[in-house]
This record gives sequence, structure tokens and C-alpha cells, in this order.
Amino acid sequence: MVGSADANLLLAAVDPQDALHARARSHIHAHGRLRASVPAVLEAFIVLRRRGASLQALVARLNEHFDLDDAGSLQTAAWALDKGLLRTPFDAYHAADAHRRGEPLHTADQELLASAFPTIAY
Repeated sequence: MVGSADANLLLAAVDPQDALHARARSHIHAHGRLRASVPAVLEAFIVLRRRGASLQALVARLNEHFDLDDAGSLQTAAWALDKGLLRTPFDAYHAADAHRRGEPLHTADQELLASAFPTIAY
């Protein structure tokens, strides 16, 4: 790994219809597997949710080309969003991260408290 990818590169690399797809794939070929940070992946979630795409499929495709930070929590967050269990990528990530750590999420957010994820109200 020799650097980090932004959300535009993540999306272009995995979407053959993207105008920058060939350029992104060539860049990855030249530079190797880049890091995909949690914020960059969450930004990609926001873009693809507007298009109605499967976020679980996105995480799987990204994992083929990039080194994902906290891939397990991102996959769980994608699942929660795809199933409609939570509405925002940020809430889904926070809940998934706490769940994967075996910890409750301390929150006042009613949607999170009503979810299947372990939470504690404050």
C-alpha cells in the first residue's frame, strides 16, 4: 500500500460505467493497492445509496481492489443500510463498529436505540 484513495477513485475503480473507470484502474495498476479509509467509504455509501445500489456489493468490490480500514464494520454497516435497519451511513457505521467490538453504543438517538444493535441510552 502506497497511499490512500478518495471516494471518487473508489467509485471510479469499481463502476465500469464511470467516465474515469479506465483511468482509475490504470492508476491502481501503477500504484498498487491503496488504502480506503472509513470516511472515504462512507462517502461512497452516500453516493451509491442515491442510486439504489447494494452497499454490501460495493464493499465486496472495493475489497477486491483496496485495503479497507475496518472492513468488517463497513460490511456490517452496509448490511444494515441495505436491509433498511438504519438510515444514515454514519449511524450504521457507529452501530456496526460498537457491535463488532462487542460493546454497546451509548446514544440518545431514538432510531439507534430502537435498532437491533446493542445500545445504551443516555
